[in-house]
Amino acid sequence: MTQALEYNGVKYPHNPSFRAFYYDDTTGLYDNYEQYYFDLSLADDDHTPEWILEYDFKTGYDADNILPESVDKVFEKMKTDDDLFDEFMKRNFVSLQPELQPECDCYCKWRNWCAVKYVDIDENKECYNSNTDSCPSSGASVISWSATLPLLFAYFIIGKMMYG
Repeated sequence: MTQALEYNGVKYPHNPSFRAFYYDDTTGLYDNYEQYYFDLSLADDDHTPEWILEYDFKTGYDADNILPESVDKVFEKMKTDDDLFDEFMKRNFVSLQPELQPECDCYCKWRNWCAVKYVDIDENKECYNSNTDSCPSSGASVISWSATLPLLFAYFIIGKMMYG
């Protein structure tokens, strides 16, 4: 389950969510996941949480499965497809109301892309520093690294399971 009201360094709340992972029972490999969330804006004293399907990875990202090769293809596409990146950010904030989501400038996009693409901290830093010339000279990104941790964690675990 992701953090519900955890403020990730810049005071942006997340709706509570969880992911259900599916695997191929003949190979034991992960195949897909679904992300469900509870919309906090619907909460009141008498409301029982209604978990809403936000997306499933294969359909939401037009991927074959959630193995590292497929996830890597999604990340590469996200690098140049602004609509796909925007959808990723919406899902990263777990369908938080649009007016509460932060703007994501060039630095933000690049930093988040590097964070999901490179789990190794040295590769991540090298990636982030390699693109500073292509962004206009403005302030740094407004989104915390912790915004990408759930996806990074899943990517890391699946990679470890696949490749040791």
